[in-house]
Amino acid sequence: MECFCSTHHSYSTLMFLLSAYELFRLITIWTGFIKYDLTGPNFWIKKVEVCDKMDGYAPLCYRGTQQSVDPWAFIRVKDEINTIEASLNSLIPALKKGVIGYVNSTDGTNKVILNFCRQHPTFIPIKYDYDVIPANDELYFQKYDANRALDSYYNYVYKFIPDNEWLIRIDADQIYDTEKLYMLTFLPDNDIEAIPIFRINLHVDDGILMILKNGYGPFSYVNDQWLLKKTNGSGFTMHIDNNSREAWELLYPAPPTNTQTDIIAWHFPFLKHWRRLQDDSHHDSFDKVKRIPFGQNAKILARLSHLHMDEDMIDENRVKELLFRYRNVTENY
Repeated sequence: MECFCSTHHSYSTLMFLLSAYELFRLITIWTGFIKYDLTGPNFWIKKVEVCDKMDGYAPLCYRGTQQSVDPWAFIRVKDEINTIEASLNSLIPALKKGVIGYVNSTDGTNKVILNFCRQHPTFIPIKYDYDVIPANDELYFQKYDANRALDSYYNYVYKFIPDNEWLIRIDADQIYDTEKLYMLTFLPDNDIEAIPIFRINLHVDDGILMILKNGYGPFSYVNDQWLLKKTNGSGFTMHIDNNSREAWELLYPAPPTNTQTDIIAWHFPFLKHWRRLQDDSHHDSFDKVKRIPFGQNAKILARLSHLHMDEDMIDENRVKELLFRYRNVTENY
């Protein structure tokens, strides 16, 4: 009996100390006295029973034998004031370093970038001195200055990341779930394969959160964003199709993308004012994209899509809080 009482007393004491420590940790995080520590293996452990890859799907969960690949953020920006601050801050503390390419700005985007890099010195701002032609612009089907092409811009920024380092392509019109982004860095189990990053496509009409129904569609699961290891000699080249009038940059050589995982980002393509005004004849032009209220529609579309995503990715209040945290996007952009 004495032994039982002693053991029970020790257990109660231990539980009390752990509870007290957890309360202290939460209070200090909330009040800003300490920062998150990403060095420990138990940070942001997702509680799922199965972490193994199944039929090409790898859940975002901690594998005891895996280490984070600690990737560079590979970012290129052009006038994205409505999302830039929320996007960059959603990377912290999941990503520890990166390069941020930027061009001449008309909306104050560059001030946000430079301020962010002062606060996070391991993120390097890289100025590109040419006015870059957007994807699918009609100029690509004429004679144009190669320095203004997307591939030239991308390659200029890309070269600042050392070969044989991991990198993750980050777009500044997207806001990332920080926890899921961090867990993504544990997924690679080889140096060859790239892991694509999928997203939900959204807009804001007069302060109302909308999900895109066509054009981009409600969810993007194309392989144009990824986590991969940079190889010597890799780079970007323009894909220009005169028949379909499509023009964009492609990474070459393209790595295989056999693994899929959860959706981790919210994409706001038309909060870039210049894209909303872009005159193109494609299915994803703003005047052709139908938008429906987010809320219940997002839940229905998510069930129909058969994609992997946590319910918190379609929590309207959460999405709006993240988007509006740094900028009140209430106008009809």
